[in-house]
Amino acid sequence: MRHAARVRGTAEAAISMSVRELVNALEHAIREALTETCPPHDPATCARSAHVRLVEALKRTRPGDRDLPGAARACLDAACEHLRYGELLEARLLLTAALGQLAPARSPSNGRSGLAERGRG
Repeated sequence: MRHAARVRGTAEAAISMSVRELVNALEHAIREALTETCPPHDPATCARSAHVRLVEALKRTRPGDRDLPGAARACLDAACEHLRYGELLEARLLLTAALGQLAPARSPSNGRSGLAERGRG
């Protein structure tokens, strides 16, 4: 029985590690897109470059992935859409919101236990 618990714990750690790697890759892509969309760069070129970077990062995720917060995915999808039209301010706002949504996903418990514990107090 101890062996089964150890195996289950190892599998959960492997899943958590891959989630953290995914979140880290998305955060890196977001931060680079935010940097690219800052003045004095050419807005059209920056928007295209940031759009390509984000689309590539999002391809690593699976639609409906429970490990990636839905709100973060929605913000990233909307930011990509704004970048397609060269709307940098709107895209930057959504990218910043996506970073905030990804923060809880970095923890091993995906932020769920901390929220549940606060509600009990």
